[in-house]
Amino acid sequence: MSVSGPLSPLIAAHAVSLLGNVVAAVAVPWFVLSTTGSPARTGVIAFFAALPVALGSAVVGGLTDRLGARRMSVVADVLSAVSVAAVPLLYGLGQLSFWLLASIVFMGAVFDGPGQAARQALVPALAQRSGVSLERANSLFTATEHLSYILGAPIAGALIVSLGAPAALWLDAGTFVVSAALVVAAVPSVRAALPTARYVHDVVEGLRFAARDHTVLTFLLLTTAGNLIMAALAPVLLPVYAREVAGGAGWLGLMIAGYGVGGLLGTVLFGVLSGRLSRRRFYVLALLGLPISAGLLVLLPPAPVAAGVLLALGVAPGVIVPLRNTVLQERTPFRLRGRVFSLLQAAHMAVVPFGLLLTGLLVEALGLRVGLLVFAAGLAAFSTTAVLVRPTRRLEPLDVPGEADEPSEEEAA
Repeated sequence: MSVSGPLSPLIAAHAVSLLGNVVAAVAVPWFVLSTTGSPARTGVIAFFAALPVALGSAVVGGLTDRLGARRMSVVADVLSAVSVAAVPLLYGLGQLSFWLLASIVFMGAVFDGPGQAARQALVPALAQRSGVSLERANSLFTATEHLSYILGAPIAGALIVSLGAPAALWLDAGTFVVSAALVVAAVPSVRAALPTARYVHDVVEGLRFAARDHTVLTFLLLTTAGNLIMAALAPVLLPVYAREVAGGAGWLGLMIAGYGVGGLLGTVLFGVLSGRLSRRRFYVLALLGLPISAGLLVLLPPAPVAAGVLLALGVAPGVIVPLRNTVLQERTPFRLRGRVFSLLQAAHMAVVPFGLLLTGLLVEALGLRVGLLVFAAGLAAFSTTAVLVRPTRRLEPLDVPGEADEPSEEEAA
C-alpha cells in the first residue's frame, strides 16, 4: 500500500506526530499511577488531557479554513511541542505538582485536535495530486494511527522501564517538532477557502451543514458515543490491567501494541478490499467484532491472551475510521472541510473526558472486572445502534466535491 507524490510527506508527518501522542498516552498515566497508586487520579489526568482536544477543535478548529490547513498543522505541532517539553523540564527541576501537571497536560492538548483535523482536511486534494483513490488515501492515513500504537507503546514501555516516564515525554516533544518540519519542507500548499470576515459565522456555517446532512450528523453522533466508551481503554483500563493481572509497564506497552496491530490490519483490509466489498458490509462486520472481543476481556485472561484479544478488538476501528472519513470527505464541500473535520474532532473528544473520569472512579470503587463489564456492555449497545440507524445504510461512493474553483493558501492569505 505504498504511495508517492505529495501525500507521502503528509502521511509521514501525521505518523510522527501520533507516535509522540501514543508515547505520552502511556507515559503520563503510568507516571501518575506509579507515583500516586490511584486509578482515580490517573482518570483525572486523562480527563485534563482529553477535555481540551474537544474544546480546541470546537473553538480553534474554525481557524483551519481561515489560515489554511497546512499552516494550522504547523502551528498546532509547534505549540504542542512547547507545552509537552515543559513537563519533563519542570519535573527535573522538582517543580511539578499534580495540579500543575494537570494544567500543562490541558494546555498541551488544546491544539492536538485542530492539528489532526487540518491534516485530515488535506487528504483529498493531496490524494488527487498523487493519483490515489480516496479510500486508499484514507486507509493509509488511518494506518499511521495504528502504526503509532504498534511502535509507540513498546517504545514508551521500554523508556519507562529504563529511563523513567519523564524521558518518554522528551521524545513526545521532539516528534511534534519533526512533524512540523516535514509539513513545512515537503507538503505543498493546497487550495484553501476564503472565509467571511466573521469568525463566528464561519463556525456556524459548518455546524449548519453538519445538521442538514443526516449522514454527516449521524457519524458525528456515533463518533461521540463510540469514543465515550472506547477512550478509557488505553489510559485507564489497560494500566490497571497491566498492574493487577499482567505484571507491569512492559506488558502495558505490548497490550496497547496488540490493539494497534489489529487496527492496522483492519485499515489494510479496508484499503485493499475497498471496491470489492460494499462499504455497508465492511461496516456491519466490523461492528459485530466489537462486543465479542470486549466480552473476552471481562474474563481477565493472562497478558499474552489479552494482547491477542486486543488485536481482534482493534480491527473494527481500523475499518470504521477510514470508511467514515471517506464518506465525510465525499459529502463535505471543500471550503467547509476544515470546519467539519474540526467538528468531528470535537465530537470525537467531547464526552471522552467524562468517560475517562467515570471509568477511573468506577474501577477504583468496584474493581477492574466491573469496569471491563461496563465497557463490553457499552460496545454492545453502540454496535446495535450503529447497524440499525438508517443513514448508515447509505455509504456507497459519491463524487468528491471539486477542488478547481478554490484559491491557493497564499492567495487566501
